[in-house]
Amino acid sequence: MTVDTSMLPSPIQGVCYQPAPTDYIGNQAAPGKYWDSDFYNTDFPGFWSTANGGRGDLANMADLGINFIHLYDWNTPQFRDHSTFLQECKAQSLAVAVPFNNSWCQNTGNGSWGENAVYSAMTEIYTTLGTGAAPYSAVVMWTISNEYNQGGSVPTVQQIAQVAQVILYFESQVGATTVLPIAVPTSFAPANSPGIAPTQALQTAFSAAAEPTSSFTATINGNQVTIPPLPSTFFADRIIGATNPENPGSIPPAASGVTIASWLPTFAAAFPGTPVWFSEIGIGIQNCCSGWPTPCTTGATQQAAFTKNQIESADPATFTYLAGSSVFEYTPDYQNGPPGPPPPNNTYTFSLLIDKYGTSPSVSFPLNPNAPTDGSGGTVGPNVTYPVQCLYTSNPVYAAVRALWNPNASSPSPASYCATTPPC
Repeated sequence: MTVDTSMLPSPIQGVCYQPAPTDYIGNQAAPGKYWDSDFYNTDFPGFWSTANGGRGDLANMADLGINFIHLYDWNTPQFRDHSTFLQECKAQSLAVAVPFNNSWCQNTGNGSWGENAVYSAMTEIYTTLGTGAAPYSAVVMWTISNEYNQGGSVPTVQQIAQVAQVILYFESQVGATTVLPIAVPTSFAPANSPGIAPTQALQTAFSAAAEPTSSFTATINGNQVTIPPLPSTFFADRIIGATNPENPGSIPPAASGVTIASWLPTFAAAFPGTPVWFSEIGIGIQNCCSGWPTPCTTGATQQAAFTKNQIESADPATFTYLAGSSVFEYTPDYQNGPPGPPPPNNTYTFSLLIDKYGTSPSVSFPLNPNAPTDGSGGTVGPNVTYPVQCLYTSNPVYAAVRALWNPNASSPSPASYCATTPPC
């Protein structure tokens, strides 16, 4: 058996999506209105919905020809209700990869809360929104961790394998008739066999988790249960390879080194029969001359040329085992607060849409008064708002992606996407 990718868009023309208010500077210490980084839920529709004057990110993705969303942070349904977000994704024909992030993985297999979080999240997708035996149709993939091989506060491969064990345990408990492919996005940065060595380490960990001694005890919904080993065929049956290259697409125009076009056959040789997905593709402005022939001037125009070359080279029609790519990322990243002049940091400049370095006009949206401020029952209360800023399509990389993925668009892109003042 090989992994079933029939539920995925073909090919994936995706974006990485992590909207946030301009006053979000990373998770605040609880209690606080930004105590987590999950903004794709009923508490923050001003970003992703058009209802009540919202910015409508999901509807606006159609202008780029997007069919798939790679998400990063996902809280459990006890704290964040994702139903309206996922229903809008379905209405816009957008497939979704739901993430089990690094924190969940690091708290799995050690008697902590990670296993219950995974089980709870899957319950929302299968039982609350799906049929019970099949997931909600907009959800087409699970991702476990992100760039575990990058260093820092990341899970081990053994913890990632234990999350996989919990996924399969849940499926057995509900009698799942439809199961989803699983991806573990890896960093492409290490010089030694990028994208391949970390996938081989995962493959080894999944094999070890198939040993009879790999079962472990977890607390699920207040009950102690035994999580069984993985099947020996787990990697072949369920895994889509995933990695995040910031390398050029091809030579030429690149000068030398590993390119997307040279790497893909290497992956296929290492993992025959395994599909692969570029879970992040693109480049920040400061790095957009990396691997490019000289002279090269960093800037928005060169960033667009670099990203265009990546997408053109990552062609699923040429590399039939390539599921597609997700461009990093749709909106600016406010993990460190909105930047202003001088030019912002490299992470921020990956975004397809721009917001004039955090100075765009914004609309104050009312936050659901029942939105949580922590994990122990606190709520924000009345008269709390969050800003939804204007985003602009005048970024050259936006035009480059649109020309490739929506070439038959009948009209120019709108200049901006702005929220309007919601009704009282």
